[in-house]
Amino acid sequence: MMSKRDIRAIMLYEFKRDTNAAKTAQQIKETFGRSNEDLGNEERERPESVLDNDVPREAVEANPLTTVREFAKDLNVSKSTVSRHL
Repeated sequence: MMSKRDIRAIMLYEFKRDTNAAKTAQQIKETFGRSNEDLGNEERERPESVLDNDVPREAVEANPLTTVREFAKDLNVSKSTVSRHL
């Protein structure tokens, strides 16, 4: 069984050769046989947030002169995480 990465590499190669996706899929099927490969993306749930939205807001209200860097250090998260939640 080929990995999705292998299939994508073949699809890209054939695309650069001006072969359309339907023809490429047919050639893969003829070469490697019929399988239950699904080239679609799998549905995923949104990952859990590492920080509750109220925590940074409360921290800012308690001390509005603190920098994002200091909040990140105090909350043990990245600066970008703090920025997204503010």
